[in-house]
Amino acid sequence: MQKKTDDFAGFVNQLLESLNKSKQFSLIADIIQSHFEVQIQTQVSNSILDNLVKQDQFEKAWQVFTSLRQKASPFDSFTFSVLVKGITPHKNTTFLTPIIKIVQDSAKDSNFSPDEVLYNVLIDTSIKCKQFDQALEMFELMKREDSKVRPDEITFNTLIKGYSMNRDMENAFRVFEDMKSFGLKPNDVTYNSLIDTCVRSSDMDRAWTLFGEMQDNDIVPDNFTFSTLIKGIKSTKNPKKD
Repeated sequence: MQKKTDDFAGFVNQLLESLNKSKQFSLIADIIQSHFEVQIQTQVSNSILDNLVKQDQFEKAWQVFTSLRQKASPFDSFTFSVLVKGITPHKNTTFLTPIIKIVQDSAKDSNFSPDEVLYNVLIDTSIKCKQFDQALEMFELMKREDSKVRPDEITFNTLIKGYSMNRDMENAFRVFEDMKSFGLKPNDVTYNSLIDTCVRSSDMDRAWTLFGEMQDNDIVPDNFTFSTLIKGIKSTKNPKKD
């Protein structure tokens, strides 16, 4: 009996792979949403979801994902990274919070451990969608001593750049100090983001201090560094009139 069940599951997975290659998404959705209690292989699920997102059919991808969850089909970090790719500041933003909640709930399951890549993607997307509180919440989870995933240079730079683009100097520099306290070395991306927010905030003294610190740490300034500082010099010489 078990062999027949395994054979049927294998057949369904092969069928879905074939239908996915021919982009017969409606038929795929019908099969996955059917009453058959068959676990779909993670690789097959990811391929289908990735294809749907690339074809700009996010809502259908979400329906398929929901049905797969109901069938207790296994997922990995790539599954959620694929779904997040379909979310932009102007499209599908309402799905971001549910995805994050599912990831956080799934992390309690020993069969799924979100990695730093997924957390970084979720933080980056949250920032782009102006959901800073959500990004900060995930960042704080990563910083906890009992967390299996620790923030890396990309995590800190993503937050610093996000706050800088939003002209939030206070939080940008707070994360900058956190980065150093974690024993991570700021790089050119870090300093460029901070210099940019200083220039945007007309704080050239602080921008020059960062530029000096950058060189003291043997970090080579690039074209963006110099062009940003030049922009700041010009704006200082030609202040806008009220």
